[in-house]
Amino acid sequence: LTVAELPVSWQEQWRASGERMVVRKVAAYPIGGGRAVVSAGVAGIAYASPALLSHMHLFLGVTTGAVAAGDRADVVVTGLVEDSSWQFAPGQPVFLSAVTQGVLTQAPPTLPASVFALRIGVALSPTSLFVRPSMPMALI
Repeated sequence: LTVAELPVSWQEQWRASGERMVVRKVAAYPIGGGRAVVSAGVAGIAYASPALLSHMHLFLGVTTGAVAAGDRADVVVTGLVEDSSWQFAPGQPVFLSAVTQGVLTQAPPTLPASVFALRIGVALSPTSLFVRPSMPMALI
């Protein structure tokens, strides 16, 4: 994918940063690739869930690959991430799934399964996502 394929408003951000922002964090337990994670303090990272109000302001990013417990995971905080298991509709927003922790979905979150909504970013292709989280919004 190229910068030209990003939404116009994001192209400026992409050019300003020069690349995506990735952090390395220890996994609190085995973490799959292409999963949304939160910062779990000294424990490391854990799967994000919109069903847990405590996760509302802890979203960190999306993992680039699977890791074992105690290993360091690369987490995309902002920018492009790809995963061959995704089947997104390009150009549509991506959210946290209330059904399975850490899983990404294009179905907007609703009560009672979710207590907050967080748009992770937008799908650029069926298997790629531009991570640019919105501010979380309480649903309760």
